[in-house]
Amino acid sequence: MDLLAAWLLYPLALGGLCLGLGLLVERLAGWRLPGLLLLPVGLCTLLALARLLTASAASARLALPALGALALAGLVAGRAQLAARRPDPLIAAAALAVFAIFGGPVVASGSPTFAGYLALPDTSHQLVLAQLLPHHGPDWQALRAGSFQASAATYLASHYPIGAQAALGVSAPLGLLEVSWLYQPFLSFTALVASLALASIAAPLLERRWQVALTVFVAGQPALVLGFALQGSIKEIAALAAIVTAVAVLAAAVAERRPARSLIVLAVAAAAALGVLGPAVLPYLALPGLAVAAVWGVRLVRRRERSDALWLGLGAAAAAIVALPVLGSLGAALNISEVVLVENEDLGNLAAPLRKAQVLGIWLSGDYRYETNDLGTPEDILLVVAALAALLGLAWALRRRAVGPLLLVATLVPASLLLLSRGSPYADGKVLMLLSPVALLLAAIAVAALWRGRWRALGAVLGATLVAGVVSSSALAYHDVSLAPYERYSELLRLNERLAGRGPAIFNEYDEFAKYFLRDVPVLSEPEQASGYRFGPYDPNALLDERRRPSLKTPINMDDLTLAYVQSVPYLILRRSPMASRPPANFRLQSRGRYYEVWRRTASPEVLSHKPLGPDVFTAAEPVSRAVARGWAQRARRLRGRIAVAPRRPPAIAFAAFAPHPPAWVGFGDYPGALVPAGPGRVEAHVAVARSGTYRVWVEGSFARRMTVRVDGEVVGRSRESLNNPGAYESFGTVRLARGRHRVEIAQGGGDLRPGSGGYRSSLRHVGAIVVAPVARERPPVRELEPDRWRELVGVRADWLEVVRRRRARS
Repeated sequence: MDLLAAWLLYPLALGGLCLGLGLLVERLAGWRLPGLLLLPVGLCTLLALARLLTASAASARLALPALGALALAGLVAGRAQLAARRPDPLIAAAALAVFAIFGGPVVASGSPTFAGYLALPDTSHQLVLAQLLPHHGPDWQALRAGSFQASAATYLASHYPIGAQAALGVSAPLGLLEVSWLYQPFLSFTALVASLALASIAAPLLERRWQVALTVFVAGQPALVLGFALQGSIKEIAALAAIVTAVAVLAAAVAERRPARSLIVLAVAAAAALGVLGPAVLPYLALPGLAVAAVWGVRLVRRRERSDALWLGLGAAAAAIVALPVLGSLGAALNISEVVLVENEDLGNLAAPLRKAQVLGIWLSGDYRYETNDLGTPEDILLVVAALAALLGLAWALRRRAVGPLLLVATLVPASLLLLSRGSPYADGKVLMLLSPVALLLAAIAVAALWRGRWRALGAVLGATLVAGVVSSSALAYHDVSLAPYERYSELLRLNERLAGRGPAIFNEYDEFAKYFLRDVPVLSEPEQASGYRFGPYDPNALLDERRRPSLKTPINMDDLTLAYVQSVPYLILRRSPMASRPPANFRLQSRGRYYEVWRRTASPEVLSHKPLGPDVFTAAEPVSRAVARGWAQRARRLRGRIAVAPRRPPAIAFAAFAPHPPAWVGFGDYPGALVPAGPGRVEAHVAVARSGTYRVWVEGSFARRMTVRVDGEVVGRSRESLNNPGAYESFGTVRLARGRHRVEIAQGGGDLRPGSGGYRSSLRHVGAIVVAPVARERPPVRELEPDRWRELVGVRADWLEVVRRRRARS
C-alpha cells in the first residue's frame, strides 16, 4: 500500500494541484496556454508560492490550505475548458513513460525508498529542509539541539536555495506518507513536467503527434538528467523544469504576439527558477529578460498604451513579491555561491571532471560520474550520431525561424559557456546537466525534418538510434542505481516515534540520514556532530587511529568515546555488530531490532572510570593483565567503589580478502580484509569455534546483489540488497555448531532485472569480515567485584574494566 500511495496517490494529487494552479495563472494572465504548458506552469506556481509561504513560521502552517484553495479556484474557473483540453493519448503515454523511467528503479525494488544512497549525501539535508519548512519555516532555532538542527542551521545560514524542498514538504501530506518516501516521486513528477515543457518548445515545428511524443520521450531523459535524479538532486531537476518552462512560455508569447498581461506567466516561472536554484540561475534568465525588454519594451514605446505599461509593472511586481525571500538575501547568496561553485575546486561527489560530450544526452556507463568500461566504440558512435542530429536540428530550426528551439539554445548555451568558464568541476557537472536536453531536443527535431522529404528512411533510422541510445543509458543507470535501505530506515522511524522527546541520543553509525530519520529524539550523529573521542590509550586518538577506525565512515565503538560524553545522554542507539563493545555498566539494553539496539542510562551504578581493552576493530576484548588488575583495584579503593568487568568470549572470524576468491573481486581500500565483489562468485573460508552451541553468522559489507551464506554446505541465510558504509555488519541467521573447525561460504549470483545489481564503481559495495559469534553472549554480562578480589580478574578476557559505585536507594 505504501508503494501505491507514493507512486500513484501522491503523483495524482500533485498533478491535480499543479493543474489547478496552472489554470488559475492562465486565467489571471488572460491567456489560454498551450495544453502542454498547463502542468509546467502549475508546477512553477507551486515552487514559487511554496517558497514564499514558508518564508515565516506563521505562514508556513497555512501553505498547503492556501495552495489547495488556489488550485481549487483554478479548477472551478477552468472546468469548462478541461473537457476540450484532454491530453493526447500518445503524448500522455510518452510523458508517463518518462515518469516510469525516472521512478522505475524505486518501484521495481518493491519499497517506497529513494535513490542516490551513498552516492550523494545531500539528499539527507534536502529531507531535513523539506521536513522543517512546512512546520517552522526557516526558524531552525525552534528545534531541539541535535544533528537535525545543525543541518538545518548550516544550510539556511548559507542562503541555500530551498524552493523545491519547500514544495515537496508542503505537498507531502497529499501522499499520506513519510516525506522521505515521496522524495523520488516528486523528482520523477518534476522530470515529467520538464519533458512536457521541452515538447511544447518543439511542438510548433512538429507536424505529427508521434513526433511530439518522441520529443517528450527522448528529450525528457538525457543520461545526465536521469543520473542527477537518481542521486537525489532535487534543486537541479526542479531548476531544469522551471528554466525550460520559462523559455517555453516566452516562446509561445512571442509567437502568438501576446499582450503584456501574458507575462504574468513568465514572471511566475522566473520566480520559481530563482527560488529553486538561487543566484546561479541569473545567467539563464538574462536572455529571456532581454527578450521581454526588446519585444514588449519596443511595443510599449511604439504604442504607448497604458495597459501595457501597467501589466509590465504588475508582472515585475508579482515576480518580485513571489521571489522576495530570495531577493532579500541575494547579495549574501551571491557571495557564498562564488566561493562554493567558483573558488572551490573540489570535485564534490565526482570521480573526475565530466566530459563535455556527456551534454549530448547519451552515456553508457550506468553512472554519469564514471567513464564506460568496454563500450567505448558503440558509445562514440551514438555520441557522433547525436551530435550530427543536433546540428541538423539546429540548422532546420534556423531555416524555419523556429522561435522556441532557437530561444532555448540562446538561453542555455551562452549562459552555460559563461558558467563553465568560471566554475569548479562540481559546478560544471550541474551546468552540463541543465544543458543536456538541448541536444536531444534538436536531435528529435532533426528526425521530424528528415521525415518530411525523401529522407524518411534515414529519419526512421536516426529516431531509432536516438531511442536506443537514451534507453540504453537509462537501463544502465537503472542497473547501477544505489537505493536506500528501506527496512533499516523504517526501523529508525519506529525508534524515532517511540523515543520522541526523550533524547538526545548518541547514534554510533556514520549515516548522513540518521539526523532526519531520528529527528524527534533527537540524535547526535556524524558527520554533523563532533563526538567526544578519547585520546588515551590510542595514538593519537580513537578518531584518527586506523586500528580503531579504518574509515571515517566506520561505526563508532562506545569504547572510543570519552566516558563523560557517553554519560551526557540518556540513550544510545547503536548499530548491531558482533565486534562492538558493550556500553558502560549503567546502560541497560532496552530493545533490539534487526539492525539497531537501544540502550538506556540508569541511575545506578555510577560509573567513575572506564578502561577499554580491545586494541582494534576486530578485537573487542583482551585478557586482563596482573598489573592492570592490581592498578584498577587501587583506583577502586581510592574512589571508594567496586570493579566492574565485562567478560567477552572471542568470536570466530575470517576475512574475505584472505580467502580464495574470484580474480574480479578486487581489494576494497576503505576497510581491511574486504573485497569488491564485481560479478558472480564465492569466497570460502574456515573458522573454528571453541564450544558447541548456537551461533549467529555476521558479514561485514554492503551488498548490491543477493548474498547467500552457507556453513558446512547448509544455507544459513540470504541477504536482500542492503547498502552500508564500511564497518557495518549484516546478520544472516543462526546455526547450531559443534566445537571445532567449520567451512563458511559466501556466494553472490549474477546480475538480474532488479535495480542496483551493478554499481560497483559508484558506491561502497563490498564484502569483508565473516564473524561467527555465540548467541548466548549477545546480552553481554557485567560482573562486579570488591577491590580485594582483583586477582580473579587476571587472565579474564574482558571488553573493559570500570570503577563503579552503587547509589543508595532513597527511603
